Amino acid sequence: MKKFLKIYDRFASWICGFEADKYIHFIIGFLIAFVSFLFFYRMISKDISLIALVVLVIGFVAGLGKEQIDKMRGEKFDIKDAYSTWVGVILGLILGLSAYICLVWRISA
Repeated sequence: MKKFLKIYDRFASWICGFEADKYIHFIIGFLIAFVSFLFFYRMISKDISLIALVVLVIGFVAGLGKEQIDKMRGEKFDIKDAYSTWVGVILGLILGLSAYICLVWRISA
């Protein structure tokens, strides 16, 4: 039990060590990917590999674009913000793909 608490404490201090805006970047990246995945699947194409590639490109460009806008405003270009966005994008895409797999298996079963 002590080992579990030690691991928990280390994880909690790591999570709490992030700046608040990193969570916002993560959430926005997640939403960009998940909503884009659903939109492209429903409205544009049923080609999952193409959709996944487009969603990744959109998410990665959004992360870098936001940081470039910050730089043009005279703020710091923070690559960690872009990383946070990209992690959200990847997890949003994974959730979108999971939803697709569940839907396909449910229909074909």
